[in-house]
Amino acid sequence: MKYISFAIPSYNSQEYMSHAIESILVGGEDVEIIIVNDGSSDDTSKIAHEYEEKYPTIIKAVDKENGGHGDAVNSGLTHATGKYFKVVDSDDWVDAEALQKILEFLKKLESEDAMFTFSAKSFRARFFAFRASFTSAPKVSKPGQSFTFAIQHHPHTFYIS
Repeated sequence: MKYISFAIPSYNSQEYMSHAIESILVGGEDVEIIIVNDGSSDDTSKIAHEYEEKYPTIIKAVDKENGGHGDAVNSGLTHATGKYFKVVDSDDWVDAEALQKILEFLKKLESEDAMFTFSAKSFRARFFAFRASFTSAPKVSKPGQSFTFAIQHHPHTFYIS
């Protein structure tokens, strides 16, 4: 099972997208990376497909006509199979230690009987934001510690912010 699907919206990103991809690969089989080529005219698509070929169980390359950043994010969400969803722009990266801690937390959350209290607020048209406070804290968090999630209408896809 993939814990987090990372969408990487990419437009003419050949010069720097590898850094974003490599920074997420440290999550191994627990992550899914969806590289969305948003109609690039450079080698973005070629690079994405090379990564997909090298890491077929982790990376998906998606080519689409240019529709802008939001459209590329939505395309990534459409292709996501992970339990949680996060967008990482092609010129950004993920801290390896932080990613490992998040994955440990999500695994712990799933293995323990954690209870949540939620308060919802509207967040864009397709998402709802939730502030989750632990009443029964997993070992990797402290009682009262809060995290913000946004849940897409698919019940198993969360956007971690």
